[in-house]
Amino acid sequence: MAPTGKDVTHPLKPGSIAPQPSLLPVPSNAVLPGDKLCAACSPLNLTARRFIVFPTDSDFMRWTQPITKKLVLQPVPQMRKNTNCPLCRLLLVSLSGGIDEVPDVDRRGRKLQVAISWGTTGRTPNRDQPWGRLSEVRLLHPSLVLDGGKYPDLPLKGILFPEITLLANDLPPDAPPTALPFLPRPTRHDAIDFELVRRWLSICEARHGTVCNLAHTMQPMDW
Repeated sequence: MAPTGKDVTHPLKPGSIAPQPSLLPVPSNAVLPGDKLCAACSPLNLTARRFIVFPTDSDFMRWTQPITKKLVLQPVPQMRKNTNCPLCRLLLVSLSGGIDEVPDVDRRGRKLQVAISWGTTGRTPNRDQPWGRLSEVRLLHPSLVLDGGKYPDLPLKGILFPEITLLANDLPPDAPPTALPFLPRPTRHDAIDFELVRRWLSICEARHGTVCNLAHTMQPMDW
């Protein structure tokens, strides 16, 4: 991994947080020629607004609700054939965790199907209770199930509970700005983004103080 060559070194005031870097563009290979939602994914009507909890929604800023009932889409082998469906590709990548190909059957030889369910996430009002979150953005939870939505027998590896939501680049213009921090941003995989690292360090110093002091944490390791 090589540095980007763009290292922002303007000094920050003590306790201040570096500004959020500008959004990187969506990778050009995210959409392929001939892409079209398949017959199973098209009826889902997934729009950018679907992933945002708006003030007019009944669950806006309420405690996160239980994940909805699973909706079974189609068997894994069929989804793998839908190479022109961007959502099928995304679901399979998220379920594989970037490690192995999604299996067709579980460890008992039972056929696997891909299912989705909905949930929400957002800010944590109490830092001492990180599990208590308010609803600001919606999450799509893909999973592998058996016929009837039963749980399969699968090895514990990769990403156990994958989540899919909206890219920050696609935030609707009328969406609450407080939703933005909970949306993923495109990142570079071929270089170090010094602006992003600088922001992370400033957040750590501003919110954790001396707990994360480099001299204190690195000394036991002779760094």
